[in-house]
Amino acid sequence: EATMSLRERLDWLSRKSEWDIVPALNLFWRRGRADKQFDPQPHTQLAQVLRRQGRGPDAARVLEDRDRKLARASLAQARAQIDGSFGAAARWFKAEVKAPALWLFRIVFGYGHAPARALVWVVGLWILSALLYGQVWERHQMAPNSDVVLTSACWIAAAEASEYPLALWQDCPEAKDYETFKAWLYALDVFIPLDALGQEAAWAPSHDRGWWGWTGFYARPALQIAGWLITAIGAAALTGIVGKKD
Repeated sequence: EATMSLRERLDWLSRKSEWDIVPALNLFWRRGRADKQFDPQPHTQLAQVLRRQGRGPDAARVLEDRDRKLARASLAQARAQIDGSFGAAARWFKAEVKAPALWLFRIVFGYGHAPARALVWVVGLWILSALLYGQVWERHQMAPNSDVVLTSACWIAAAEASEYPLALWQDCPEAKDYETFKAWLYALDVFIPLDALGQEAAWAPSHDRGWWGWTGFYARPALQIAGWLITAIGAAALTGIVGKKD
């Protein structure tokens, strides 16, 4: 057994016998199904042994697998308890709403056991955002985020002369002293909830001037929400406020 790989150990644990989850009602769509309960103790014990051996990453993988199976069994239990009562329906609804949040928590943070995984998501979203806003800029579908600029004679003239006024406005004298657009910094400014780089305050996608501008405009709130969530949950996971650690 000492020579077993971690995958073999997890496969071995998955073969242990578990009690069936008996539904409160014999509903037709549940016939033939046999959801199982889940006892987390063997996983927890294995993780403790691995941690004592100095195999922290392997212990984290075991705990992540434990919490994944716990979440699946908990959802199955909530579904099985549906008996027509309001209380059972409320517990089922709560479990269904919680399930996608737990799924995201798993793939981004490993249920709190692999918080560094969030860095991969941060870098990936940053690169995708930079590529997106770089295309918005290249197609002249960004605009200065300044009332002074947008009401200036030069911008108004550029807007009247072209569907993409940014290309013409860049030749105006006042454009020379305006904040220089950098796609990588803009993407970082959108994603990180600090607004400290000045890019987002200076520039905004034009949602009415083309598909790229429309996409950039409506992607921005989603990226900002993702940034807030990953930052907040990542900090909580690192400090042990969320996520099971034993």
